[in-house]
Amino acid sequence: MKRTRITWSGILVSAALWTFCAAFAPAQEPAQEAGLDAQLARAAELYAPAEWPQSARRAGLPLGEIDFPGYRGGPLRAAGGSIERRYAGGEEELPPFAVEAVVCESVAEAQRLLLTWLAGLTSVDPAPRALDLGVPVGDAGYVGLSAAGEGAVSWIAFARANVAVRVLADDPRQTPRPDLALVARTLDEKIVLQAPLEPDAALPRPEVRLAAERLECRAGEIIPLDLVTEDPGGGPCAVEWIVGGPGQGYVERREDGVWRLYTTGPGAIHLVAEVTGRFGTMTSRAIDLSSGAER
Repeated sequence: MKRTRITWSGILVSAALWTFCAAFAPAQEPAQEAGLDAQLARAAELYAPAEWPQSARRAGLPLGEIDFPGYRGGPLRAAGGSIERRYAGGEEELPPFAVEAVVCESVAEAQRLLLTWLAGLTSVDPAPRALDLGVPVGDAGYVGLSAAGEGAVSWIAFARANVAVRVLADDPRQTPRPDLALVARTLDEKIVLQAPLEPDAALPRPEVRLAAERLECRAGEIIPLDLVTEDPGGGPCAVEWIVGGPGQGYVERREDGVWRLYTTGPGAIHLVAEVTGRFGTMTSRAIDLSSGAER
């Protein structure tokens, strides 16, 4: 079998959520949008997504709870609706790998994201189906074979129900290679273990309340924040803060457990809290504050 290393072009790796999460992606110029549309159209011809099966929606993927033999799982990172976790070798110093997953509202959105990933491949040849290589994962799944040698895999990407997943080797030339097929199958099984959602049921997302002690201050002041979260999945929530607007600042939580906004420059601040629950679903809340010039 001819083995060509298949990687993702930078434009689509950085715009993975562009297709259906416009609220979290930067605005695209018309020329960029046209280029992405053309790539997606070509990918649709190569991969025939209209023929992909569609299974019932699930609550998500508890990535922060999934471990693999011989590996240490790093902290769960959540931003913009995507969850990521890196795995490093333990005492055996196995080569590391990473997992990225997006829990979408619908099956169509997850499959659209998988197609977006496939559209970003640098190879002119389509990636082989995972099923054809003996890796039965997802409703649709594909494998990036590496030119590093027999059995070398760069990545596996699949969509199961409303969850899109990528498993990526740091360097497929390293040996012993991480068993990405085992990783992908394990992740797929964890998704399927969740009970199917009713067709009209809302995707379970964290409930979030956000308030500030006051909405006006001077640059340099510290504003206590009241963030209350409740995850229907029963787990702790990951919080990502985005400080937008012309004002400047950052958010930290100290030993007392209270989140605080540390203002560092004057101007309006649009503060967003992105709260991700145990199964990878995200809810965002925002407040607007005004930070005047220092006295």
